[in-house]
Amino acid sequence: MPGDSLAEVVDKLVDMAFDDHPQEPQLHRILIGIAPRVGRAEHRRALSVQVAGLIEDVLRQHRAALAADLDPKDAAGMLEAVLETAAHRALEDHPASIAPGRLAAQCKRLIWSYLTQAETHSPSASVW
Repeated sequence: MPGDSLAEVVDKLVDMAFDDHPQEPQLHRILIGIAPRVGRAEHRRALSVQVAGLIEDVLRQHRAALAADLDPKDAAGMLEAVLETAAHRALEDHPASIAPGRLAAQCKRLIWSYLTQAETHSPSASVW
């Protein structure tokens, strides 16, 4: 990703998130189900932290293209969570999901907007 524009980075991150998951939904459900029993749950958490750290490094390389009010560490955690969730939704054939190809395209749109658009309002802290 060195030398890539931020748009190219977003495309590659989304593509990797969808490509790096087992494409057979049944296999994926089995792997997720047995992970805690075979000591892989901690590995999955550590991998998430590692992926977020790599994303943060890339975002810092593109700091000038990011929204001025966006913290790269926060953004990296958000991107890791969004991509992991979206990839799982695509595999689970979730009733609220959209077709995997469209889902990847929508993720790119969502992430690009998130990274480049400054916050226009401040949500209330008491919402949750």
